[in-house]
Amino acid sequence: MATQASSRAAPSARTSLISVNLNFGGSQAQTQPDQTAPTVSESQGRLKVSGNVTLDANGDGMVQLIPHNAWERWEVNSVVVSTTQGAAVTPVPTAAVYVNTPTPANLEGMTDSGSNDTFSGLTHVGPADVLNVVWAAGISGTVATAVVTGSTYQRRR
Repeated sequence: MATQASSRAAPSARTSLISVNLNFGGSQAQTQPDQTAPTVSESQGRLKVSGNVTLDANGDGMVQLIPHNAWERWEVNSVVVSTTQGAAVTPVPTAAVYVNTPTPANLEGMTDSGSNDTFSGLTHVGPADVLNVVWAAGISGTVATAVVTGSTYQRRR
């Protein structure tokens, strides 16, 4: 059994040809176009999303923020956390920001002042990710709010 491959044709920007000659009992394979990925571009926009939750009997709650579709990703620059409790009222909840499951490995940042604070720094949230903002040890019934700002990117073909 003899196998012989010819050289590759010069690739163009969109498609290249691969030429392979296989000799199995006198038949030869046909030249096939290389299946290249389509061109994809991104458009950038301003990101501003928010969510709120009423803290449960333990003073805990979580807001989940998700990109709107499979073609969107976020670059988060800040997360502002606040609650409806008064400034001098205790206990003050903690707040933490996670990408995906709220575990130590996914922690992006946290604060001891979850009733009024801002996280700053770049956090990437992909199309399949969830941005979780988690409050703990606050006052039951208090409404906690997260406001996320940054940039959103929409992929286009």
